[in-house]
Formats: sequence, structure tokens, C-alpha cells
Amino acid sequence: MSTNLHDAADQFAAVWSSQDTAYEAAPALQCVEIDVLVDLLRAAGATSTTLTNWLDAHTVSDPDCRGHSTPASTEPSPTT
Repeated sequence: MSTNLHDAADQFAAVWSSQDTAYEAAPALQCVEIDVLVDLLRAAGATSTTLTNWLDAHTVSDPDCRGHSTPASTEPSPTT
């Protein structure tokens, strides 16, 4: 199977954008893991709803979590 990075990112975002997946997997992740996953999903083109689902699913399941900021944009951050 030959896949380029763009196609792989699109597929990643599509597969991991399920609300059910977020609410099943997020409770098992640490805060830093959620932050990195959300950043990766954002860069892969996931919607702000998807990003919010992941953050909400994690925050409500982790009593020690102080919360995460809701993503304001699905635009990837510019690289330097």
C-alpha cells in the first residue's frame, strides 16, 4: 500500500473523528497525550467539533485535569 502523507493525514482525521471513539479512548489518555492528539487532529484537518469532543471527553473523565482550551480554529499553526 502506497500512501502519501496528505492522504494518510486525511484518513487519520476521518477515522479518529468519531465522537464514540473520543468518548471511548479519551478517558485512558493523560493530559499531555490529549493535547498532542488534538494538535495532530487539527493539523490533519479535523473539525473544531471533533477537537472539542476529544477535549470534553478527556476533561470530564479526569478529575485531576484542570481543563484544556477549546480549539478556536481547525487551521494548522504556521511553522517556523
